[in-house]
Amino acid sequence: MFGLSRPARSRFPWRHSGRAGHRCQGSRRPRRPWRSRSRRRGRSRTARRRHPRHGGLGGLRPQRALRRRRRRASAHPVDANDDARDARQPRALHRRSPSRPARRRLSDDYRRHADRADRAPALTRVRSDLARTAARTLCVGFDGSEASPQTLSALAALHPAGIILFARNIVSVEACAALVARVRAACEDGLPFLVGVDQEGGRVARLRRGATEIPSAMGLAASEDEGLCERAGLALARDVRRAGATVNFAPVLDVASDPRNTVIGTRAFGDDPEHVARLGLALARGLERGGVVAVAKHFPGHGATAVDSHRALPVVTGDAAQLRSRDLVPFARAVESGIRAIMTAHVAIPALDPDGRPATLSHRLLTDVLRGELAFRGVCVTDCLEMGAIAGTIGSERAAVEALRAGADLLIVSQTLALAARIAEAIADAVHEGSLPLERLEEAVARVEALRRWTATPRPLPAADPGVGREAARRALTMARGTLPHWMPSSRVAVLSLTDATLERGAADAQEEGASLAQALRAMGVEAGVVRGAGRLEAVDAQTRVALVVSRAQHDGARLEAARAVLARRPDALLVVVGEPYDVMLLPAARDAVCTFGEERVSLTALAEAIVAGSQPAGKMPVSLAVAE
Repeated sequence: MFGLSRPARSRFPWRHSGRAGHRCQGSRRPRRPWRSRSRRRGRSRTARRRHPRHGGLGGLRPQRALRRRRRRASAHPVDANDDARDARQPRALHRRSPSRPARRRLSDDYRRHADRADRAPALTRVRSDLARTAARTLCVGFDGSEASPQTLSALAALHPAGIILFARNIVSVEACAALVARVRAACEDGLPFLVGVDQEGGRVARLRRGATEIPSAMGLAASEDEGLCERAGLALARDVRRAGATVNFAPVLDVASDPRNTVIGTRAFGDDPEHVARLGLALARGLERGGVVAVAKHFPGHGATAVDSHRALPVVTGDAAQLRSRDLVPFARAVESGIRAIMTAHVAIPALDPDGRPATLSHRLLTDVLRGELAFRGVCVTDCLEMGAIAGTIGSERAAVEALRAGADLLIVSQTLALAARIAEAIADAVHEGSLPLERLEEAVARVEALRRWTATPRPLPAADPGVGREAARRALTMARGTLPHWMPSSRVAVLSLTDATLERGAADAQEEGASLAQALRAMGVEAGVVRGAGRLEAVDAQTRVALVVSRAQHDGARLEAARAVLARRPDALLVVVGEPYDVMLLPAARDAVCTFGEERVSLTALAEAIVAGSQPAGKMPVSLAVAE
């Protein structure tokens, strides 16, 4: 039909008229097929643009579309707030080009049906959508190093934002990567999972077999070398990436201001806030360079308490000025540096929140301080909601709702998948009842999904740096008193260990520190043996050198008395403190005392090498020992 000349001339005579003064001047006007098609289908352009396929506004110019939305907002006040907000500042998750139909938001559906009792099926669907949306704020854990069909089914039904791995899930780096691949294949829904792990270095390292041994944060701090800390972070990132993970819950930015603190201890970089910030953020830079999300923890500070939040709720005392000038400083520096995520602490700080609420549930701390004063714009992650400080007080389900209301974005439920499902339902119920604003839930999901998209960007795997762990362990050695003895390969040495197996590794996998040191000395030609029990030291002759390995004696009266008895009999013994260095001040009889800040094999091997080589450690004490006297 479009090729016939007669209808064209009869309908549009001006195209070929050639009349003087006409704008076409006899030229044929460009054909616009869309106009003819619209007319042939019996629809005007305006009607076509109002078609539901175009979202009702798809073909209008932006300004006309904006006016149309404003007119509709005045006619439908339920949506007026959302439309006015959209007119002021478009939401990142719902930005679209003018030619694409608008994506309906969950909030639109919810408001449309929430007050309509006659639409029960629609309301049920919306509540189901709410539960699925709530699950996108959860990072969950599960049992076993091989995900069972039941576990995979539960994860697929829940669709959480991510998973967190512990030692119970990890046999080796390679096996962990295979586990993560199975979980991803079964459960991912377009966006990649956040796969998190606590790989701090030192005693908190979930990846052991096949991973690089890195000393604790306090050991790294003894070197006072930012470059070394960044290299350590890069090595940690390589291991995390090889295991299939994308998030490392490190560095620890707590200031070690209480020597009685057992839950932090050598995990902290020291007791000077600026020192902690400088070295901790160097480690974070290494993690980010390696393509891993670094999560600074535990805001607003877990270093000034002797109570373990895994068991009870700690209360941090002190006035607001002291806390702001000490505990908050590293986190303020982290925000300034652009840290992507910060983990909260389950601690109450009455000076900053007079209501005494744990920081994880405190609107004053998470919104007023972290978001307001510090201007943090990243993802706020909670510590596990199954810890005693939370589960033992208000319960995990209620805590999840209050954490979101306070300003948290990603909620960790690390032990029980069934509890995670109940938490998602509790969040949905809170939104339905109005106790949790829907906008707050959508904001949390938006931040978490932005982080998930960051992890989806392909990045090269960092190059291997096999010597960084040994170098860091060697430079961590610090003399607290006296000098390091020089034991020749022909020397005889008795090693006595008064330590405890760390909970992070488990008793079955824990390597006895005394045996590790003796083994390292034997590898260098020293005739070294292990003395089992302080009572057997009487059988050791005076020509045999003695090394006394101690860990956390200040928290165990029997262990402290045994160490004092050994030093009373052999004051020439070398005191080796492998935990927090405060034990040195409780054992003044030791003439020579060295700190390794860790009981890992790499740290004790570095000590043995220094003893045989006759070199003196150059590490600087990261904390003041006078406070423990």
